[in-house]
Amino acid sequence: MKSNQTYKEMYFRVRKYGEADCCTVIALCAVTGLSFKRALHKLKKLGRPDCTGTWMHYEAIRREGYDLIRTPRGEGLTLSKFAEIYNQGRYIVYTRAHAIGIVDGWISDHCNAEILGHKSRRIVVYAHKVVAGNNTPEMKTRSQVQKFIHFGDIK
Repeated sequence: MKSNQTYKEMYFRVRKYGEADCCTVIALCAVTGLSFKRALHKLKKLGRPDCTGTWMHYEAIRREGYDLIRTPRGEGLTLSKFAEIYNQGRYIVYTRAHAIGIVDGWISDHCNAEILGHKSRRIVVYAHKVVAGNNTPEMKTRSQVQKFIHFGDIK
């Protein structure tokens, strides 16, 4: 699981492919190491419309061979504080209407302090740690994924 793209490099790809509202694609890239093009293609195969946010990145992460474990103690923290505390491992974090990938405390998003010029004050609504796991091939339904987002772990 290697993340070799910076947010600025991914942002260039966002413009190249004419995308918008693709925070889930960027978060998927950050936590799995996929290229923007490949992550975009995988989400399109799962049904993501162009230029639209999606819940399907959870399924794409699972199909890459990872499991997601809810991190409830991180909920309610600011994004910057979450990254400081959870500075080991890879996380998918949700703030209001936004998904962010965090790798070893590095925020792979425009919410990064270096880009913003100050620490992010966005509040974490949900957080999941991305861990190596058994790849389950069956597609989860929207209600199963929404239940997972709110209550538990997908394995």
